[in-house]
Amino acid sequence: LSPSFAGAVKDSRLTASYRNQWTGLSNSFNTFNVAVDHYFYNLKSAFGLIAFRDVAGSLNLSNTLVGVLYSYNIPLNFEWYVRPGVGFYYDQRSIDYSNIVLGDQLSSGGQSSSISNLKGNASKRSFDFSASSLLVGPNVWVGFALDHLLRPDRSLLGLENRLPVKFSVH
Repeated sequence: LSPSFAGAVKDSRLTASYRNQWTGLSNSFNTFNVAVDHYFYNLKSAFGLIAFRDVAGSLNLSNTLVGVLYSYNIPLNFEWYVRPGVGFYYDQRSIDYSNIVLGDQLSSGGQSSSISNLKGNASKRSFDFSASSLLVGPNVWVGFALDHLLRPDRSLLGLENRLPVKFSVH
C-alpha cells in the first residue's frame, strides 16, 4: 500500500501469501507474495524487502517484482509522528507466444499474418520508484503514496506503454 508502512509495527514482520485462481482451467492463475520488514530503534528507520510473482494463463504471462523499502520515523510529540518512505523496485514481465492461436491461423485459404510478430518469448525489464508519507496518531493512520514515479514501459509488443503515476490516499 505504501513504503511508509515498512516497520510500522516497530518490530520484525514477515508476510506471505499464495493464490491459485480458476483451478479448473488447465493453466490457472498463480500469485505468490512474500515481504519482510524490521524497525531499527537506534536509527528511527525501517527497512523492508518485497517479492511478488504472478503467472497467468496458457501463454504464461508473468510478472516478477522485487523491491526494497525504507521509512523514517519523525516524532512530532509524544503521541504523533510522521513516516516518510520510499520504495525502489525491479520488475520483469514476460510472455510465451509459442502456444498462441490467432483467428487468421484458423481461416482456410489465407496466409497467416498476425503471428509473424509473435514468436517465442517476449520480456521487458524495468525499474520503478515510489514515495509516501504517513501521519500516525494514537488511533489514526492517514497517508498518501505516489507510485510508478519512473513510469516504466509495460509493453511486451515493442510499443511504448508507460504506466501513469498513481496517487493514493489511505
